[in-house]
This record gives sequence, structure tokens and C-alpha cells, in this order.
Amino acid sequence: MRKGIRLKKIILIVILVLIIILGVVFYKYNDVIIPIIYSSEDIGSYEIKTMLEAKKLNPKTYTFNLGNETVTIPLPDGAVEFKNNAYPNDMQFLISLKNDNLEKYLNVTLPNNGYKVDQEGSGIFIESQDGTIKFVESVAMFTANFMKMRLSI
Repeated sequence: MRKGIRLKKIILIVILVLIIILGVVFYKYNDVIIPIIYSSEDIGSYEIKTMLEAKKLNPKTYTFNLGNETVTIPLPDGAVEFKNNAYPNDMQFLISLKNDNLEKYLNVTLPNNGYKVDQEGSGIFIESQDGTIKFVESVAMFTANFMKMRLSI
């Protein structure tokens, strides 16, 4: 009789541990898991890998050539270049909305790095302080928790 009770306790403990582990994994990665479950977007292995990479909080910059000049612009924390056959545009990035506050990026990060920002809807017009470098950032939702950001010169 005691072995039956002991086995039931072990099974109950294993089930509780698995529930806790699944809960922690879901809490940490729900912004990636939910779009996969609902399949409202066409999400494959490239998109999942990119979304997981965008969750990492590390400041990044993007460097490009504009005529004879090399320009470096700060990107929102965790921005990851988002380009493959399905997303062929250059200068396109995926951003986790849980990691980055877009308003902080526009109102603090860019001005602290010498850029003036003017926003009209989803178009963000960025200009260097001296007015020589001008480009547009457009943002669009990718999933409920991730946004695509594209730079245009």
C-alpha cells in the first residue's frame, strides 16, 4: 500500500515540476510562442530565430554608405537585420516591443547621437543635426509583440 502512495507522490511532483517549467518557458517566450500557435502570420524557422535574437538586449548600430560618407545610426535595443528571400528589402530590422521602448529610442537615443526626429504616423523622419544626412524610418507591426523597422534614404 505504501509503494502505491509513494508512486502517486512522485508522479504528482513530476507533473508539478513539468507545469512549473512549462509556465516559466511560456512566460519568457510567450511573444514568440503565441504567434506560432495562432499562425496569423507566416512564421517559419527564420522568423522564429530572428524573433528570439531580437529579444536580447544589446545596443546595436547600423553603418551604411551615403555617397562618399559612411553613416552610423543607432538602432533600438535588440534590433536584428531582417532579410532573406521572403523579406528582400535592405536596411530592414525586427524589433521586440517587450525589450525596447520606441518612444525612448526616438526621443532619447537618436537625439543623444546627433539626430533630429520628426514623426508623422508610422513615418519617422530623421535628420542629422547639421542637416546633411536625411532618411526615413518606417515601422509596421509584424506580430503583436514584434515590429519591422525599415530605413530609407
